[in-house]
Amino acid sequence: MKEGSPEFISRLDYIRNLNPRNYPYCFNCISLAIKGIHKLKQILLEIGIPENEILVYFSGQGAHLECTYPRMTELKKETRGFLASYFTTIGIPVDKVVTYGDNRVLRIPGSLHGKVNRIKTLLKPGEEFNVITTGVI
Repeated sequence: MKEGSPEFISRLDYIRNLNPRNYPYCFNCISLAIKGIHKLKQILLEIGIPENEILVYFSGQGAHLECTYPRMTELKKETRGFLASYFTTIGIPVDKVVTYGDNRVLRIPGSLHGKVNRIKTLLKPGEEFNVITTGVI
């Protein structure tokens, strides 16, 4: 099936109208999370973190920001918790368990989300994001 073909578009319309049973979040909520993560990235850029040290991913049912800037990777659990609370107060939804939990495993890019069968996908700056088609296997 070719992207853009009537069959493809029909299938997308079908998917768009599905109740996302296996998702704890609706497609619109995931899109809002992606917008929020880009807002967070902008804040990090404004405080001087180089763009190549900030990676934004679609995880399959949300968004993840990975900051590889050395001073950020050295932050203690309490500081990461404070930052998570701060970002939440300025309107950026943050999963605090992921942000500063000790028992979370970082999924590698290209790996499959076991619950929703979506691939962890790097979102490139300026690239259009479509929650329905991104990361689909």
